[in-house]
Amino acid sequence: YDAKFFKKAAEKVWGMKLSDFDAKKEIPDSLYKDESAVIIAAYRNVEVKRVQQLNVNKYSHYGKAYTNAIDMKSISRVMIKLNDKKSVEDYSEFDIATDGREELRGYSYQYSSSAFGARVIKPNGDIIDVDCRTAFDVKEGKKEKTVERIVAIPGLEPGDVLEYFYYDEVWLDEFDLDPLVFSFSRQYPMMFYKIHCSID
Repeated sequence: YDAKFFKKAAEKVWGMKLSDFDAKKEIPDSLYKDESAVIIAAYRNVEVKRVQQLNVNKYSHYGKAYTNAIDMKSISRVMIKLNDKKSVEDYSEFDIATDGREELRGYSYQYSSSAFGARVIKPNGDIIDVDCRTAFDVKEGKKEKTVERIVAIPGLEPGDVLEYFYYDEVWLDEFDLDPLVFSFSRQYPMMFYKIHCSID
């Protein structure tokens, strides 16, 4: 758990002024009356840059003086109204990706860092921030390597609005990104969805 990285991510995401993310926004009964939950708003932001810079470490290992790297930052933010116990159960836990790093002969050619944040907005307007330090590790193998982390959302009840985000930073040198997938189909109906991409 990198507290500084999580804090940086939270400040960046929660500081974004997105008008669709309004816990008091009216949800029309004509469309959503019998729904277990309604996604009030979803937002995806992807920034990808190509980075070429002098790298002495790479030169000493491979004879190439410059990086040919991709630097990606990604935000996925969602606000959802939970109307019954089923939707509360569906959103009571979240997986958090573990940070990754790949090296070859001492040169780090790939790394990724991930952060998660969540807050519960009660019907009376109270906002409860989820403490991600309570996340627990899921380990596998003889060496008990951590493969994922899970954080529980405490005190979640029908009628609450849950807002959460995933924030990722990825660096790849001499490799391409995996395809980016934007899904318009969700488990629950969605009122607003915005995608913003800035690709070098």
